[in-house]
Amino acid sequence: METRGWDEVVEVGYHSPTGEIVLTDGLSGITLPDLSLNGRSGRYRIRVHYAWFPWKGEKQAGQ
Repeated sequence: METRGWDEVVEVGYHSPTGEIVLTDGLSGITLPDLSLNGRSGRYRIRVHYAWFPWKGEKQAGQ
């Protein structure tokens, strides 16, 4: 698992009963393409990488 350059890296289990895994950024309204394997329903492991933007003062925004 590549962790260099990221503040947090975690894997989470997800069950998709519909065969869709669609993520949306609530601030910008951007919706990413479906991440499922050709619409296959079932169990998935999703790896999430998170890092703070360079910021003056307190950490207030993420990537």
